[in-house]
Amino acid sequence: MERKNQHNRNQIEQDLFQYEMGIELGAEIEQEKRKHQKEFDRERASGDFKEQRNNSINQRNRK
Repeated sequence: MERKNQHNRNQIEQDLFQYEMGIELGAEIEQEKRKHQKEFDRERASGDFKEQRNNSINQRNRK
């Protein structure tokens, strides 16, 4: 009986460790995802600005 209880405790500890590691990994992934989204948004916004600038220059050159 004691051996079974010890096994159950070890399994619970292992499950808890895996759960905590999963939470930690999930947090790291979410942080990286937000970082890449900010970079993407910044690049897209600067690309739009460059495109608008080029369009206005082209319109002035046509006149």
